[in-house]
Amino acid sequence: VRMKYKYNFSVIVPIYNLELFLDEALSSIVNQSIGFKENIELILINDGSSDNSEKICRKYLELYPDNVIYKKQENKGVSTARNVGLSLANGKYINFFDGDDIWDLDTFEKVFAFFEKNKNEIDVVSCRQKYFENKKNIHSLDFKYDDGNRVISIKENPEFIQMSVASTFIKSDVAKKFQFDKRLKYAEDAKYITQIILEKEKYGIFKDCVYHIRKRFDSSSSTQNKTLAIEAYTDTVKYYYEFLIDYSKKKYKKIIPYIEYALINAIKYRVGQEVPSTIPIDVKKDYKNNLIKIIKQLDDEVMIKTNKVVVDTKLYLLRLKYENEINKDLKLVNNIIYFKDKEIGEINGKNNLNIESMSLNKNKLTLKGTIKTSIYFTIDHLYIDTIGKTYSVNLSPLNDKNRKSFCGDDMNNVKSFSTLIELDKKEAKLGFYCVYEENEISYRPNININNKKINLSKKYIRFKNKMITLSKNKILVIRRYNLLRILKRKLS
Repeated sequence: VRMKYKYNFSVIVPIYNLELFLDEALSSIVNQSIGFKENIELILINDGSSDNSEKICRKYLELYPDNVIYKKQENKGVSTARNVGLSLANGKYINFFDGDDIWDLDTFEKVFAFFEKNKNEIDVVSCRQKYFENKKNIHSLDFKYDDGNRVISIKENPEFIQMSVASTFIKSDVAKKFQFDKRLKYAEDAKYITQIILEKEKYGIFKDCVYHIRKRFDSSSSTQNKTLAIEAYTDTVKYYYEFLIDYSKKKYKKIIPYIEYALINAIKYRVGQEVPSTIPIDVKKDYKNNLIKIIKQLDDEVMIKTNKVVVDTKLYLLRLKYENEINKDLKLVNNIIYFKDKEIGEINGKNNLNIESMSLNKNKLTLKGTIKTSIYFTIDHLYIDTIGKTYSVNLSPLNDKNRKSFCGDDMNNVKSFSTLIELDKKEAKLGFYCVYEENEISYRPNININNKKINLSKKYIRFKNKMITLSKNKILVIRRYNLLRILKRKLS
């Protein structure tokens, strides 16, 4: 049933210099199993492209004149382009598609059936996101799809936040009530979709279809470029972070957990990121003060439970909230850190021990490297276990190697070590660990010789009549004639 809508879907595509990817992206819309000509309107907004993007747009306009709307404008940014597209849309459901990404070809057919079934309950359907090209993994928020297709309540599951607009479908009449904020260079889509989801406080989770996000090899996309512009330290804080707090307080008289999770998910990338020297001092100062002011308003439990936040970042957020007074409330039991009896996470040595120099003279192995430890637990020695003997190795601070926070604080402790170990003549196995208050923290060594990472799970380092490899997170030194035996052991 069409009702007042000409199409079931309007797909709005902002385009800026996408000639390398646009054809592949638009093909994933045109070849949808639901039937493109009967069901989908494609709105192409050329936002001042200087490459051959226009030629590709006009090709689709000629092929599908009844389905394609093409508009060319001066470069005004993605928010303006999406707003223009929204004003032209005639579809029942809207998708804001990025012109270098790809939809599964059965997405629109399946989403339409799901939306129609649940349309009285929800305004938004969210699909899974996976990366391809230069990065191949699932999105950090993918856990919310674990229980399959369903309608979720943000009151019952406040941690199930939705930040991306491109991977969603939105009711057209609701989508048109809101506009993308043209002042924002970052997070304009998160701000837009958050306001819409708060209308019904529910939305659809759809596991069966995937939105494929292209992570370009050249990082030319504005969302993939790690060098943040000054707007990230001014406008994003004011028009996104502070806006969400004000919006929630106005609507609910408080900051609801869903908004808190959205804020922590945004801020978690900023906390351990030093502000570049190119940012003016007054901007840095305001950014620091405004971010701390926001952090102080957030709930401890949200900081602790937010997905994909490393332990030291959680601890640092708590430290900022309580103005450094957290050590008295920290304890470490069986390698698990607790804050006020709330479990924060495990302290472990995964990927934190680097062997940067290795030499073998007869049966004497010299190791030099670095170890990264928590700023919250003082560790002065690295222990190396060999067969029948344990070496205690002094650690020396390397302050210039510490990762800095947005406030300029250390986010970790990097220390160096150097030691000489006498090996057994036949075979030696070296295990690495540190001790803090009777907690033994094991470390899996990474081998980075001359800044080149060597994967010892698959390779060997050869020293005359000896071979060095990795076995069960320990460095294994063996005689070359034992190599075949070790290979057989690994294969079995």
